[in-house]
Amino acid sequence: MTKLISSTQNKELTAVRRLYERKYREQERKYIIEGVRQLEEAAQAAAGLETVYFAPKLLSRARGETLLASLRQAGVRCVEVTDAIFAQMANTETPQGILAVVRRTETDLAALTAPKNPLLVVADGLQDPGNLGTIIRTADAAGADGVITLPGTVDLYGPKTVRSAMGSLFHLPVWPADDTASFLSAMQAAGVRLIAGDAAASQSYDAVDLRGRVALVVGSEAAGPSEAVRAAAAAWVKIPILGRAESLNVGVAASILLYEAVRQRKKTIPAR
Repeated sequence: MTKLISSTQNKELTAVRRLYERKYREQERKYIIEGVRQLEEAAQAAAGLETVYFAPKLLSRARGETLLASLRQAGVRCVEVTDAIFAQMANTETPQGILAVVRRTETDLAALTAPKNPLLVVADGLQDPGNLGTIIRTADAAGADGVITLPGTVDLYGPKTVRSAMGSLFHLPVWPADDTASFLSAMQAAGVRLIAGDAAASQSYDAVDLRGRVALVVGSEAAGPSEAVRAAAAAWVKIPILGRAESLNVGVAASILLYEAVRQRKKTIPAR
């Protein structure tokens, strides 16, 4: 049993707080998850849990006790901290008394494009972590093969993105591209067609073939995908606006495109 952490000078408190900054997450290849449900999902998915920190309040509920017991049984390092220390470790307004440092599951573009007919989602310049998390969660639900983020997109492993993804980061391969030009060259070499969403496109989303080797690209609601991606796209599609709304939320748009791809692929892709 690791001893109780009660000092604000403890090095582990500092190490956890550092991971709320993107530069340290990238340097250490780690991120933070928080809350009972997130920890349950991570444990079930055998995610790379490095250390779990919990406060006494967690043990006031049977669900929390059960979770902690299962983590210990699985050999995960579990460290108790005081309520005051946990409040400094946590990033949520109403912390549940448990969080964990998680090692990133690394992948690469070659692995994402390895399936015979991969279905990928590419986020280009998205700035809202809630939207990115929603896209990851929907891609997971739709059986996509992975999500790729291009430079200028909010961090995949930021606290708000992680919370919005609702555990899908533990199931779905994700890959942050360092360079758009290299990404586009690799996609062309792999024979993956880029199908990009654009409100000004002439073709409807359900009039384009989304079978085969496809990556669905969504950009920010304000600017859309970058010029480089626009030039490389095999097709542009729009989702018709039938009412008076000015535009669709990018997370909703990505969901519509994903499930249209699922609909079209039913005849050629077996049930997973």
